[in-house]
Amino acid sequence: MLALDMLAKRYGQRPSEIAGVSALGDWISYQFDIFICQRGLKAEMDLLQDESKPALTSTGFAAPPSAVKAVKIKPDGTWDSE
Repeated sequence: MLALDMLAKRYGQRPSEIAGVSALGDWISYQFDIFICQRGLKAEMDLLQDESKPALTSTGFAAPPSAVKAVKIKPDGTWDSE
């Protein structure tokens, strides 16, 4: 669902057009689009709230884990590596 929602956003098309549901009629297409939108938003919110899962980037792939570590910089501009 999230992949279809992301595809629709990226290419500026309705999810029903991408999935071929638009041939079934306007009302069914509208309901399908709303369903995909709601599921996509829920999936995005779940990913944001669950910090144990890697966040998705704009490409839809998980971002690599950050390797940032706090260090104390000495007055001479150096720091100890541990």
